[in-house]
Parts: sequence; structure tokens; C-alpha cells
Amino acid sequence: MVSGGVRGTPPWMAPELLSGNSSMVTEKIDVFSFGIVMWELLTGEEPYANMHYGAVIGGIVNNTLRPPIPN
Repeated sequence: MVSGGVRGTPPWMAPELLSGNSSMVTEKIDVFSFGIVMWELLTGEEPYANMHYGAVIGGIVNNTLRPPIPN
């Protein structure tokens, strides 16, 4: 359970957390964050490094922003 508001770093946070819908908090948010960390380890890049946090949050919440899948 998450209490006390949203804590974390937006590029690694699941859409459920960024949208503020605490009723949807499950283990799936950890899987999303783990996937972003795995992408970061695989590519050696920081996700959304050249984007403003506002754009990152909006893109993740609207399901229009995900890191590109490397070849």
C-alpha cells in the first residue's frame, strides 16, 4: 500500500501512480518500474533524458510515451 502521496522519479513511475489513482496501486506498478530499469541497463541511456518532466508525466499518463524498443 502507498500512503502519504506520490513519491518517486517520474520516468520510472507507472501511469497509475502518476495519474494519482491510488485505488489502482498493485504489484504491476513495480513491474512497470522494473521494465524501465531493465531498458535503462540494456541501452545505457536514461529514459526520456531530453524531455521536460511535465511532458514525460503527460505522455506516460496518456499512454502515448514509452521508451523505444532497441534492436
